[in-house]
Amino acid sequence: MVTFQEETWEQFIQDALPLLEANNLERNLFGEHLDINEKVYQQCAKTDWLKIYTIRDESELVGYCAYFLFMHSHHKTSLHAKQDVLYIKQGKRGKCLPFISFCDSQLKEEGVDFIHQSVPHDNDWSPILKRLGYKELETNYIRGL
Repeated sequence: MVTFQEETWEQFIQDALPLLEANNLERNLFGEHLDINEKVYQQCAKTDWLKIYTIRDESELVGYCAYFLFMHSHHKTSLHAKQDVLYIKQGKRGKCLPFISFCDSQLKEEGVDFIHQSVPHDNDWSPILKRLGYKELETNYIRGL
C-alpha cells in the first residue's frame, strides 16, 4: 500500500541515502559527488522552515519532496515554499500527480501562499503541474565554474 506523509528530517534521512544517491546519479549535470549539507537541513528543520513529504510503499521510501519555506523579499506578507528536490523512484512515478496534490494541501495547511516548483528538462513533468493549476513563470539556468 502506497502512502504519502510528512516526515521530520531525522525520520527521512534514516532511509533516504539510496534514493538520494539514485537522484544524484540521474540528475548529476556536473559530475559532483553527493555530499549533503545536513547542517543546513537540520537548522531549517529546527526553525520549521523545512517541510519534507514522502511516498512509502509499505515501509519502503520510494519518493520524497522537500520544500524550504520563506517570506518573499518582494512580497513581505506572503509565505512561499520553494521546492528543493523532488524525486520518485522509477516504477513509482505514476504517483507524481497525487503526491504533488498531497504536498500542496499540506503546505496550504501550513499557511503557504505560493509554491515554487523546479522541473528538470531531462525529466519534464511540467504537464502535471499545469494540470494542477501551476503557471510557468521563469526558466532558470546553471553554469559550472
